[in-house]
Amino acid sequence: MSKYRGIVFDIDETIVPNGASSVTSKPLINAFANLPNNVITIAATGRMKSSAFPIIGSLKLKHNTVVANGAQIINSSSGRTIYSRNLSVEQVNSVLKICEPYNYKIIIPSNSKKYMHSYTLKPITASALFVHNVIKTDAHYLAKIINKISGVHAYIAPAWSDPANFDIGIGHAKAKKHVAIEILYKKYNLKPEEVIGVGDSINDIELFNAVGHKIAVANANPKLLEQANEIVPSQKEDGIVTVINKYFN
Repeated sequence: MSKYRGIVFDIDETIVPNGASSVTSKPLINAFANLPNNVITIAATGRMKSSAFPIIGSLKLKHNTVVANGAQIINSSSGRTIYSRNLSVEQVNSVLKICEPYNYKIIIPSNSKKYMHSYTLKPITASALFVHNVIKTDAHYLAKIINKISGVHAYIAPAWSDPANFDIGIGHAKAKKHVAIEILYKKYNLKPEEVIGVGDSINDIELFNAVGHKIAVANANPKLLEQANEIVPSQKEDGIVTVINKYFN
């Protein structure tokens, strides 16, 4: 019997291609469907709720999901937000002022929907902001400047629309994957040493910090590969299916 009772995993480039709108891999769907009922499955993603929901729905996840890089926890069945750590109006306004001269598209989640923000609109409180398809030099510079705003954290990841560019995810500095994951540990009576974590991106270091056994897919960021206890086949090869079969079935 496995000593592990739970698995926490990223979505993009860990279980599906970057920006995928659904799960099409039958081996992946079957692996999750055949998991024992007592295994806790927690998705922890940088995606906003609206884009994460189709993925967790495809896998029929029964346990809560971490979205917006830890800014929200949602019910995986209904999509209802059960926890959030929002940016204030002032923080949102500060981000918009920094980004306005560059005129990149900014997405702000609104309940279960998303909308493009116009820089002329009155700013609102938000769980997260996403600046899309930013060229490399601008992405690094903007993230650096945004991270100087008190209580705000920005990170970059390959853009969904163009792998040569980047998306910038922006949230509250205390809205981290590991913080939200630890909240769910209390709900599900889990200990970190009982949980396997699977990821691919630099922000999955936060995920790794919350688990007992760290697994990276082969296509992961080199810094994550260095921290991994184990490396499995890439997302394209359904590496997480290898994890599930090895430790839970």
